[in-house]
Amino acid sequence: MTEQKPNWYVVRPTVHGDRRAADELKEADINHFMPTFKRFTLIKHTKGQRKETEMLLMPGYLFAQLSIEQTKTVNKHDRRFRHVASIVRAPGTDRALPVDEKAVEQLRYLCADGAFDQGKRPRSGFIHGDKVLIIGGPFDNITATFREGKVKPGFAKLVLSRMLGKDQTVLVPEDLIQAA
Repeated sequence: MTEQKPNWYVVRPTVHGDRRAADELKEADINHFMPTFKRFTLIKHTKGQRKETEMLLMPGYLFAQLSIEQTKTVNKHDRRFRHVASIVRAPGTDRALPVDEKAVEQLRYLCADGAFDQGKRPRSGFIHGDKVLIIGGPFDNITATFREGKVKPGFAKLVLSRMLGKDQTVLVPEDLIQAA
C-alpha cells in the first residue's frame, strides 16, 4: 500500500499562540506556513530611522502539511502541541478539510515577495514622515518631509515646513530628492 502525499490543512492556534504553535510544528518536523507581512514605521525623534516589524497576516490561522493520521493527533491534547487548538474540519463531521496546495503556495509566494507589506514606498524608498533633502530645481538644498499620496508617476509629494509662514505641499521629481 503506497503512502499518500500529505495535504495542507488550516490549523487554529490557541489565543495569541500563533508563533508558539508554529514553533511546536517545527520541532515535530511538520512542514508549516505562518503568513506574515512587514510593517515599516518611523521611530520618533530619530531623523527618519525606520523600524521593521513582522506582523501576522491572518492571526489565528496557520497552514500545516499533514498526513491523514496526523490530522487526528495534532491538537492541544498532545503535549507536544499545547498551542494548537484545532484543525479546521468539515461542519458536522470529524474530517479535517484540506486546502488546495496551489493556494498555499501562491500565498507563500505573495508573502515572500512583500505583496502585503505596509509603510514602504517601493519606487522612491521613502515612507510617510521621512526627512528628505531636495538636491535640484527651485527648492535646491531645502529639507522637506515626505508625504504619501497619489501623485504623478516620477514625482513625490513633499511638505516644506514654514515656507511663506505655513507648511506648503509641493510635488518634486523623485530623482531630485535624497535622504536628509
